[in-house]
Amino acid sequence: MYSYAHVEIVILLFIALAVCLRILSMRRSYAEKLTWMLYRDASSGLHNRIWLEHEIDHRLERMDKQKEDASDAAIVVFQVRQVDVLASTYGQDIINEMMKRLGISLQREKWIQAVGVRSGSGQVIVFTRPMSVIQLRLSVQTAMLGLEYMDVGDMNLRMPLIAGISTFKGVPRPDAKRVILQATLAMQVSDGIRFYDDKIIERRRFATQVENCMRRGLDNHEFQVWYQPKYDLASHRYIGAEALVRWDSPELGFLMPGQFIGIFERTGFVTQLDFYILDEVFRYQRDRRQAGLPVVPISVNQSRLHIQEQNYLNKMKRLVRQFGTIDGIELELTETAFDFESSSQRAAAVDVIRTLKEMGFRISLDDFGSGYSDLSLLNTLPLDVMKLDRTLLVASEDSARMQSVLTNTIRMGHDLGMRVICEGIETAEQEKLLLNCGCHCGQGFFYGKPMPEREFSRFLQERA
Repeated sequence: MYSYAHVEIVILLFIALAVCLRILSMRRSYAEKLTWMLYRDASSGLHNRIWLEHEIDHRLERMDKQKEDASDAAIVVFQVRQVDVLASTYGQDIINEMMKRLGISLQREKWIQAVGVRSGSGQVIVFTRPMSVIQLRLSVQTAMLGLEYMDVGDMNLRMPLIAGISTFKGVPRPDAKRVILQATLAMQVSDGIRFYDDKIIERRRFATQVENCMRRGLDNHEFQVWYQPKYDLASHRYIGAEALVRWDSPELGFLMPGQFIGIFERTGFVTQLDFYILDEVFRYQRDRRQAGLPVVPISVNQSRLHIQEQNYLNKMKRLVRQFGTIDGIELELTETAFDFESSSQRAAAVDVIRTLKEMGFRISLDDFGSGYSDLSLLNTLPLDVMKLDRTLLVASEDSARMQSVLTNTIRMGHDLGMRVICEGIETAEQEKLLLNCGCHCGQGFFYGKPMPEREFSRFLQERA
């Protein structure tokens, strides 16, 4: 009996030990899963921001103990531009894969110590090795250029990036969270690469105020359409106008477009503003026709975001049906509206413009000559107007070579059956230069500044 009892006790002990080991294993597995969930980006499986903050603080503490100077180490926040638009176009799974590849690619960079991914926000945050500001900017710029296009599945996607940077100089350590926040703020006001400075807080605060007021501003008709006349350079007679926007906000004051359009572009709100302005211009032209007054062509800017906007053409058709005619309406688009990563997207954008042309709209290509100009667009698009950027005019004032470029650009526009207009004319010398180069139309402060609707109507009446 005693031997059997002993065996039973031993067996029970083994069972208890096995149960304890199983419980410990389950707890350890559960703890590992929790740790994975806490420190990993759910979509990409790579380390996330929480892990990165802890990792940076540990590395900084180790560098301080080893008497290494970490003040020139930095945080860089890379942001995929308009990731929500890309997600709606390609699907979230494609964007998740793109973010994973972006994170892995940056992990391979020798100047980067640690990487954290935030797929949902389209961000990759990196902790760099100490280096000079010049080296840091060059490294970030090189990385952005190398990552601009990425193969995902059978697609070659363009992944436009912006970056915000903040160093640990003057920051009490360890404080990774603070420097990540500073780099994020720099990224939010960046058009390319932006280093953090104290003024960014003020700009970010203003941008937040703009975002808080913009919807109410549209509902309350705080946005005003101003008109800048276009002229025949030889006769000084007006030939049309461009519709521009001003914002008279009770909270923010009277704002010029440069103060808010960039924010609207970033948030996508610019598409709603564009339709508001179009509606106002359609109404203005209709009222003049009904009053028996002459109607002059008025051009209205259209954001590149419309090209991929769902129901854009249907909205335009509804406008035409509402007002009955397109007479006197011209649409201005920049070349960036066709800067897409795939040929199918570019073809779709061209189809949108052709449909607008078939509806009766005149089409103007704005800012031509401001940078790299894709001449194939002149052959592909049904353009009525080529609008030369002021930079091309200014560059031609003191350069015979640039005057030759200007002359041949104007001649090319005319040969393709387009009216060529130059913007930003401010002096009689510039007017003479343009006439000598063959340009007969323009606008700028030399002829007249933008004016509110009533003043523009009075302007037209006085020159009728």
